[in-house]
Amino acid sequence: MAREQAGVTKAAVIAVIAGLGLVAAVSIVMTRADPASQGTPPVAGPTVTPAPAPEHAPNLPVPVFDFDRNTASTVLLAIRRLESDRDPKCHSTACRFENFIYGTPLTADARDRKVELQKELILRVWSDATWAAAKAGDRTLTRQGLQPFIDRVATITEDDDGTVLVRFPDAEPVEISPVRRRQFATIAYSLRALLAVGQDAALRGTPLAPLDDDATALLEELVNAVTLCALKLADHQARRTSAPEVGDEVLVDAWLSLVPPAAVAPGPIRADGSVAEAQRAGREVLFSMIDNKVAAYRAYN
Repeated sequence: MAREQAGVTKAAVIAVIAGLGLVAAVSIVMTRADPASQGTPPVAGPTVTPAPAPEHAPNLPVPVFDFDRNTASTVLLAIRRLESDRDPKCHSTACRFENFIYGTPLTADARDRKVELQKELILRVWSDATWAAAKAGDRTLTRQGLQPFIDRVATITEDDDGTVLVRFPDAEPVEISPVRRRQFATIAYSLRALLAVGQDAALRGTPLAPLDDDATALLEELVNAVTLCALKLADHQARRTSAPEVGDEVLVDAWLSLVPPAAVAPGPIRADGSVAEAQRAGREVLFSMIDNKVAAYRAYN
């Protein structure tokens, strides 16, 4: 009976994620077929506008970075380590935890906007670091190469008791308790947003330098910290106005008060990309995600 239940669980997981993969594949075809989608990739927030590439870019050869199999494997391996070492949260459990991490639940729109803001932040840091890597002739982004671009957004320090202080260039610092930090880090929110940014870039041919393990962890730490700070401020605002939920406007205002919108320099579009190639790479990532999730659930069932 236990074996049959495990088989049903595995089949259910594969069916759900495969369905998502089919939707993603359709989206790929629609994106490639729409001429309007071949330009600058969209970024979160109506206030964010595309800008020309960095000044040094025209003097450089076009970077040939792609979100290749090595980079995807790095992020997927980080997710696998996290979920095989801790109870792998399903979507509903992760949402409920995020709703009440500071006491006020998020609306569905606020949750969607949060993901968009996370992706915009990741794209900004990753894209800027990629151009710097191209200038230096580096083929992989390391912690050392990524750190200056992390520091432009926020600096994160930890006290002896584990309390984290996040300092922003144009905002008051925000304190995060060690309990909140630890709890939030048990779910792969930021890693999945990072994977999504890389897949978006791959579909559009936008160059992003491959990340090593340390750089991946550094970018994950930044997104976790900024997200927790924004959720904390949004919760405070909701309490001040006696709002029963954190709406998308409140969350966006809290986020942008910490990380003001900035233009993201568009990378050149890969000329040799094809729908078939993009679909094949997407399927490989999808199957890896299925394997990761099944392995994680087996470890806890």
